[in-house]
Amino acid sequence: MTQIPGQCGGRPCIRGMRIRVSDILEMLFYLGTCKKWRCRTVG
Repeated sequence: MTQIPGQCGGRPCIRGMRIRVSDILEMLFYLGTCKKWRCRTVG
């Protein structure tokens, strides 16, 4: 993880990938919620 002011709006991101840590946490939360409630994915 890195936090560079000019990259990803200054938010922590995965080193060298420009993927925000918050995005990964949101995806994991969504997947956990879907498994609990048996959501259907679109696509």
